[in-house]
Amino acid sequence: MKNKILFLIIICLALPIIVNANNVEIVVPETTPVYTNQDQELQILVKNNGAKDTFYFSIWPQTWGTLEKYWMPIKTGETITLNVNINPPIDSKQGMQIFKITVSSLDGEDTTIKEMYLNVKRTADVYVSEIGLNKEILDPGEKLIIEPIIKNVNPSQSNRVYTTIEILKDEALIEKFEDFSTIKEDSTKKLSHSFDIKLEYSSGSYKIKVFVKDETNKILHEKNEYFQINSIYNVEKEKEVKNRFIFSKVTLKIENKGNIPAKDFYVTESIPSFTKNFFYPETEPSSFEEKDNRVIYTWLIKTLPPGEKVEIKYQLRFTNVVLGALVVIILATLIIWFFFQPKLSKKYIGPFRGQEEVKVSLSFKNKERKQIKNVVVKDFVPSIVKLVDKFDTIAPKTKRKADGIELTWKISKLKPKEERVFTYKIKPIIGITGDLKLPKATFMYETKKGKKKRICSKSLMIKGKVK
Repeated sequence: MKNKILFLIIICLALPIIVNANNVEIVVPETTPVYTNQDQELQILVKNNGAKDTFYFSIWPQTWGTLEKYWMPIKTGETITLNVNINPPIDSKQGMQIFKITVSSLDGEDTTIKEMYLNVKRTADVYVSEIGLNKEILDPGEKLIIEPIIKNVNPSQSNRVYTTIEILKDEALIEKFEDFSTIKEDSTKKLSHSFDIKLEYSSGSYKIKVFVKDETNKILHEKNEYFQINSIYNVEKEKEVKNRFIFSKVTLKIENKGNIPAKDFYVTESIPSFTKNFFYPETEPSSFEEKDNRVIYTWLIKTLPPGEKVEIKYQLRFTNVVLGALVVIILATLIIWFFFQPKLSKKYIGPFRGQEEVKVSLSFKNKERKQIKNVVVKDFVPSIVKLVDKFDTIAPKTKRKADGIELTWKISKLKPKEERVFTYKIKPIIGITGDLKLPKATFMYETKKGKKKRICSKSLMIKGKVK
């Protein structure tokens, strides 16, 4: 009896593992080592000892393994090879794991089940357990919080690892974070980094790649996560006006504060119709139209990338208007001065003839609309002639000087439109041939507000001949 049992054991160890279920035989590999986080392909033989039939294949548990085919026809006596892909997760337990391969007939009722033993070996004790995100869809201006969790499944040993976080758009690196930390045995560590969503980042899908490396820079594990940046169209216009004496400078600042290019859009500016002749643009508008007593100018902007600005400048120049106004003001001032300024006139009566006397008159009138005061009229008689000591009007105060006599008349006040005339007579002392030029007379007064003013007459040329 003992010999029979021993014989059966030897037969089982010597032969491949073969199970006959009805007319189907399944041959699986002997105990096979498989490694976590790695794709491995195993081959299973299936033989049909019965009639031609179509068979369905399955594997359990399905978490780790996938089959190359899930059904196919097998002829009588035919043996087919079924490929099985095994990829144990990074956190799988080490040791023996049992898988079941099932082959079922679709045309009949035959079912065969075979167990397959896999020896799971861990490639690394530290891995990225998960990647936490505060949001998966964001707008420009928001902040993304990235929180990867690093786990050490070794129950008796801590591990020192480098953790790298990369943010990529279409495989191009956008941002990178790095950490160095010690993960204690059988524990986890949460990292945290913030990423500002800037306007310069285009819309679309972004990948977050987190991987851990040991102290020799060997990658132990990596994990990916994704987030989305929304498309934002936001073009803002700011107007700046600088007013000067004779012109205004206007600057329109156009900025793309979105994250997608702004294409073929228009910028408009409206000014009153009466100012259109004073409009001088640095950038010529694409078009303009007049509507409701206003002129609307339009500029076409072809393309404005995210974060960029463009400026449109123009001036309203009132130089001609101001110059015209100044001319008008000057002319008006001159007219007012001519018609309303007190006036002093110096004239004479009769030419010189021998020893005849010549009468000189000083007439002045207050043309202002208000009373003036402290009026002083002065004239000068050169020494070449003699002042006749006889006056038809108010006699002046005289002051003799080396080159002649100074005449002074004083009046306390002069009403508006009031006119006065002073006269004096002169005659030559010596024989004079030709014309005699007399100097200008002066008229000084004080306005009601206390402002002092001075007016001069023209010089006087006396025609005649003296023997």
